[in-house]
Amino acid sequence: MERTFLTRRDFLSTTCILASMGPLSFIRSTYTDTEPRIDTGSLKGFIISDAHLGWNNPKQPSVEILKENLQNILSAFPDLNLVIDTGDAHHNTAKEENLAEWVQVISEGCGAVPLFYVPGNHEISHNNRENRELRSAHMGSLPCRPYYSFSLRGIHFISLPQMMSANYVSQEALEWVRLDLKAHKDETTLILSHNALKGTTCPHDDTGYRMVANSEEIISLLRDNPQVILWMHGHNHTWEITPRWQKWFVSNGRFGGFPPQEAFRGERIGGIYFEINREGIHIRAWSSSDKKFFDEIDTKYQHLNGSFPTSTSYDINKLPSIAYGVGLSRNGQKTPVYRHYIGKDVQTQVFFMGVDDVWFNENSDLTAYGERPSGGKMLPAIDVIPYGNKKEIQWQWDNPGLLLSLGNSCAGVITPGRGAARFAYYPTAPKEKYIAHLRAYAHSAGTEVYIVWRIYQSNGTLLLEKQEDISLLEKGYNNVFSKFEVPEFPNIETVHTNENSDLQLLISAESVFRNTGEGVRVEQLQIKMDKPELFTKNPGVIIGGNTYSHTGILKAGEFVELPISTITNSRFVVKSIAEGNGLVTYLVKETGVEFQVRNATIDKKDNAYHIGLLRSQFGAYKPAIAIAPLVKTEIEPFVKQIQNMQEFRFTSSA
Repeated sequence: MERTFLTRRDFLSTTCILASMGPLSFIRSTYTDTEPRIDTGSLKGFIISDAHLGWNNPKQPSVEILKENLQNILSAFPDLNLVIDTGDAHHNTAKEENLAEWVQVISEGCGAVPLFYVPGNHEISHNNRENRELRSAHMGSLPCRPYYSFSLRGIHFISLPQMMSANYVSQEALEWVRLDLKAHKDETTLILSHNALKGTTCPHDDTGYRMVANSEEIISLLRDNPQVILWMHGHNHTWEITPRWQKWFVSNGRFGGFPPQEAFRGERIGGIYFEINREGIHIRAWSSSDKKFFDEIDTKYQHLNGSFPTSTSYDINKLPSIAYGVGLSRNGQKTPVYRHYIGKDVQTQVFFMGVDDVWFNENSDLTAYGERPSGGKMLPAIDVIPYGNKKEIQWQWDNPGLLLSLGNSCAGVITPGRGAARFAYYPTAPKEKYIAHLRAYAHSAGTEVYIVWRIYQSNGTLLLEKQEDISLLEKGYNNVFSKFEVPEFPNIETVHTNENSDLQLLISAESVFRNTGEGVRVEQLQIKMDKPELFTKNPGVIIGGNTYSHTGILKAGEFVELPISTITNSRFVVKSIAEGNGLVTYLVKETGVEFQVRNATIDKKDNAYHIGLLRSQFGAYKPAIAIAPLVKTEIEPFVKQIQNMQEFRFTSSA
């Protein structure tokens, strides 16, 4: 009989196997003689947020204090089923050593408790020097894109970060979440994010920065899906529990970073404890500084202790699952996937959902916008670029649209923003054809405009820049179109020429304006697939050399699911297929995963689990590999962290 856990006797045989493979540094917390975990009829979790490692400020708790407080949490709640970090794990100015500190303090510190990470704006919306999304995925052991989902004991969780700007949830992510909610419509769902939604928890000092600009669209999605009962977020560093629309919105407090006003619990650090059973959910704010719940510290915090009766899908016998994929994926787009979840009998499905259009770039109608008290303007996924001697550009948001008032100056409007265009967006396959569409209203005639196409390698290398012919705008509404085909670049390393590479081809489009006269209002800047049809047709994916596809048209909101073979490689590539409009949203769901492996990948061959790539290595620090069971084990001892090992086997003589 084979079992997927280690007994004391199994551990001895395992160490022999490992020792035969080379020198071992150490095995950390190999086993304990504690009692087996007992099911109490509920799912228990703890959320931390905003550790802000690397913030150079006297108010920032030291690494030693964060270690101590995490241990306070794990000691106070010894039977946690999961820990969640909702972002700003490190500051945007952090060095590699600070990312290593998060890995050591949080990822390693959680040990055998599953840890799920949702990136914050400080990690991923600063793509001006490198692909921060990929770096965060390495640090947090994410399988694919920063949005993903998982289910434990019948309860579903969705990671939905703000990727391109602190105040914006991308259409790419929202399309994927729409499909995920359809695939898990019978499961009680909690959405984990970093920023707050308008009209929910208090944005306190900065509404442009501390509320999602496209909140209305997200709230509509939540209200259309009654299985979603919670939106839980970080960013504001406050502890709040707010009811709205038969749902609950929770601000997860602070584990580091700036302390909020005393009205929001001052300089304490801690998080949110929750329990979910069949009859409802219980949420309670915890101060790890005081080692108490807030309502135990003072009766004025009674509102931070809430029980919400509702029938849930909690089921201890429901197998755990992990889901990942890509929203608005373009035909031929290749996306690497890293394996951090494994099990002996994993069943895999792929879901496809249709798209009813041909455009895919974010905020193309310039409707999402936020403004900070300092006057700073936040126009997600769009940049306004000065040319010539100009350092700043006179522009304003025209609700919607972007009003340029430059006179004789020259400026560009680019999608995506400059840093994202060099390192992260928008991935494209070679030989794909696109159309740029600019819609603008000119208050006077004679403005010159032209489109510039650029292709970057995602390490920031400019591979191609093509300037189109100049057009003259007439007074009134104007539409400017430009067509472009992506070259093959056969000698440039990308995932298309070498599937072991994470590098992508990225496409961007810029509209450059000269002499705007009395002003030009940009109302739309789209990048579209150059396709004759508006619907998704014959969608599919290629994984491990196998093609899985659906024959026929899928309109927006329509989806299909197919069983597929489970890929157990530690890293593999998914290639999307989409005829018709060239766009498809896909989701891969793996059910029956039993272990989460953090800081390195894992694969399974011949009943042995092999450690793959060490992903969470930053600077000189070499992290331990954390192994966390996702299912209830029957035994006491368990190897929860290993280092310098390449293979281990789960065997038993029983």
